[in-house]
Amino acid sequence: MKDLFDYLDGEDERCGFVLHDGTIVELENIHPEPTEGFEIDPEDILRYINQIEAIWHTHPGAGSVLSGEDKLCMEIWPHLKHIVVGVDGMSVYIVEQGVVLNEDYIPREAS
Repeated sequence: MKDLFDYLDGEDERCGFVLHDGTIVELENIHPEPTEGFEIDPEDILRYINQIEAIWHTHPGAGSVLSGEDKLCMEIWPHLKHIVVGVDGMSVYIVEQGVVLNEDYIPREAS
């Protein structure tokens, strides 16, 4: 998953899926304001629906803390892991019994 740090560039949030086999898939961010959020095309969701292990997106210029919009996404997809890649590191969130938990945190190594 450390490869997700490679997607932390530019001003727009980038997004995609991590598949069950570990493959990282980047998808087009169709959010009307991609510097403020992310949205994945429903056709892309249907293409990968049975292979998705996690949803990931970046927070360029910000930390890996969930935003309010991110929490809404987790309510829609509570059975998936949610990975936020920020300038500080990468946080992996899960939902257990309706509660959002930070399952893992991977600090970003200085380059």
